[in-house]
Amino acid sequence: MKNSVLKIFLLNIALFIPYLAFSQNMKEITGKIETDSNSEEISWAQISVLKEGNAIKEFFSDEKGNFSTLLSEGKYILLIEEFGYEKKELSFSIEDSSINIGTIVLKKIFKEKEIEGVVVLGKKTTIVNQIDRKVVTVGDDLAGASQDLSQVMNTIPGIYVNQDNQISLRGSSNVKILVDGKPTTISFEQIMRQYPPDLIDKIEVLTNPPAKYSPEGKSGIINIILKKGSKKGTNINLNTNYIHGANSKYTTGIDFNQGFEKFNIFGSGTYNVWNWQNSAYLFRESTHSLQTSKLNGEPINRSGKIGFDYFLNDKNTLSLYTYQSGNNSETENNSLESSIYNEKFYQQNYSYHIKNQEYDLFYKSEFAKSGHKIEVQANYDKYYEDTESNSTLQGLELWNQKEENFRANLDYTNPLSNNSELTAGAEFRLNKFKDKYGVLTKNFYEFGRDIYSLYVEYKKEWTRLGIKAGIRGEYSDTRTNTDFANSKNFKDYTYQIYPTLHAGYKLGKEKKTEISFNYSRRIDRPWAGLFSPVPQFSIGTIVYSGNENIKPEYTNSYEMGISTNLSKLYIGANIFIRDIKDQILQRFIEQPTYIEIVSENTEGNNQYGGELDINYNPFKWWSINSGFEYYWGKISGTIQNKWSKRNIDSHTLKINNTFTLPKSISVQLFGIYKSKNKDLQNNYKEQWKIDLSVKKAFMDDKLSFTVRISDLFNAQHSQFNKIIPSYIDGRYDWESRRVSLAVKYTFANGKIKKTERKEIKDNTKKEGGNR
Repeated sequence: MKNSVLKIFLLNIALFIPYLAFSQNMKEITGKIETDSNSEEISWAQISVLKEGNAIKEFFSDEKGNFSTLLSEGKYILLIEEFGYEKKELSFSIEDSSINIGTIVLKKIFKEKEIEGVVVLGKKTTIVNQIDRKVVTVGDDLAGASQDLSQVMNTIPGIYVNQDNQISLRGSSNVKILVDGKPTTISFEQIMRQYPPDLIDKIEVLTNPPAKYSPEGKSGIINIILKKGSKKGTNINLNTNYIHGANSKYTTGIDFNQGFEKFNIFGSGTYNVWNWQNSAYLFRESTHSLQTSKLNGEPINRSGKIGFDYFLNDKNTLSLYTYQSGNNSETENNSLESSIYNEKFYQQNYSYHIKNQEYDLFYKSEFAKSGHKIEVQANYDKYYEDTESNSTLQGLELWNQKEENFRANLDYTNPLSNNSELTAGAEFRLNKFKDKYGVLTKNFYEFGRDIYSLYVEYKKEWTRLGIKAGIRGEYSDTRTNTDFANSKNFKDYTYQIYPTLHAGYKLGKEKKTEISFNYSRRIDRPWAGLFSPVPQFSIGTIVYSGNENIKPEYTNSYEMGISTNLSKLYIGANIFIRDIKDQILQRFIEQPTYIEIVSENTEGNNQYGGELDINYNPFKWWSINSGFEYYWGKISGTIQNKWSKRNIDSHTLKINNTFTLPKSISVQLFGIYKSKNKDLQNNYKEQWKIDLSVKKAFMDDKLSFTVRISDLFNAQHSQFNKIIPSYIDGRYDWESRRVSLAVKYTFANGKIKKTERKEIKDNTKKEGGNR
């Protein structure tokens, strides 16, 4: 069956490629870019072609400032940007012949510009709504004072990263994280360590992703876009970060590239020691016992990435890279359970060794018509983990896990006219997971899932109205194999269709206000761990168990919004509805000597939400990013074999102020408040914190020092209680208040020359309940 599907898949690709060869007549646009001071040419200046307010093409001038590109007939805007110069916009039309725009002169400005007694440095953070996503450009005001990616993420509307570095979108942790449009097997915490904020260009939030993206993830996709490709010449960034808390932490890294005319070689490396200390307590009324725990961890992380881009010509690009990482960690958990009758001491020593290998190949071929292209990408990654646990409760336990993923994409894009575009493609993903468990004899559990996909999208834009519709078909083959007693093997074959629709209508004379509507059908496929009979233990007497009967969760997601983007102010408001079938939730089951946590399906539920986002720059030296989120709905499931329902609601308020002061100093003040909230069995108390950071730049911004105090008032912790079936009260404390120092040095002698990397869409995620 699987071989037949693969043959059909490859046959579709073979029949599809010859169809892609046609194109329309194009006209050449040429020109030159110079400075206003001495008519010196500006090499490698960034040039964008805009149509109806959207960038449809980006390219660069050559080393002598000359540029050329091909466009079809129509009206366009040429946007020229180069660091240290004022940006410039030119409107032009193409009719019957090619156009020479001539010499474009950019006005030189100082990098540091005095305005009202303060200094303005670099670009500002901006939020732009596109027809199918929200795009946050990470400016120097946001990235400069943030020392890791979680701090940047927490300023973005709808996104929240907790102290355990677990990320959620619109109140749901079931979100997919992509890097440059491509899924990764490493956790968000590892991504956060590998990519500091100054390497991030944009962050895209897709709450209803189009059909081009795989439909996994109830709340949507967060796509982290790195600063693209490369700089001509030699460019090196060195950074180090020291954090003082209950335990000292530090991280150091380097990223570099060497750019040539036809080649670009790039790489990065990180090393960090992230010692941590947490504490928790759990009171159980049924046994009149109080369990207190202290956890200490000593993880050491190493990672490296190296690759190259080869520009065969102006229309063809080949890229290859490999990413290698290794993590070692030692964790100690000491728990004391005391009651009026006796005391019990539990100790657990936990160690793991992780190795991750990834290899990526990408090829892009462009036709004469602007935007007409084929992209092919193949990716293979392998993940190993050896784990050892020695506890008072369970004794010695050994795990060995291995996971392999292979993904391949073919994507074709053809602008059919000036205001319409067709996109189509194919993808297959092969996943294998194996877990061995035991000391003297080892039991095994194997999991495999193969997914084959075809999709097509059509986009059409009029003067004010834009529509994008798509459909994705997927065949999935899931299977398990195990020798655990009382566990069963199963196979499951499914065919599913996932439609998507995005529409936007622009208001006003300048079309700066837009009303939008989005719809998508989505799936949350249970990952290997939720099926697994392999036991998992955590914090003394809390036990996580697998469920071999769990089914996928399906969601119909609807969203409406309005946004306006003025010169100093962005305001966006959205409401959404999620219609969920077979929702996957965790259930707490009280056993005589421990608490069991198991994931299971419940009946369908509806969830609702509303968001208000404000990005305001009252002065050139002061920027404000703020957001308010409110979520509500119903949740249902079983509690001790009794069916229950509950209304839920929560809200979050966050605000980020960035001040750019004289003498190359910037200050960031961030605050967040999360209200009381609840799930089926638990009530959670509110959380809040305030962070403060100060950055000082030297040597024309090549050297910088940043001091940051996280949770200034040491106020953030997690506290909960459960009433049904009996009363339980718990609290979890992190190393919330920390003082950190970051140092960064940049060596560069080149100009930017951009290359784009294809977007592979999604697989299942590593962390969290589902994937």
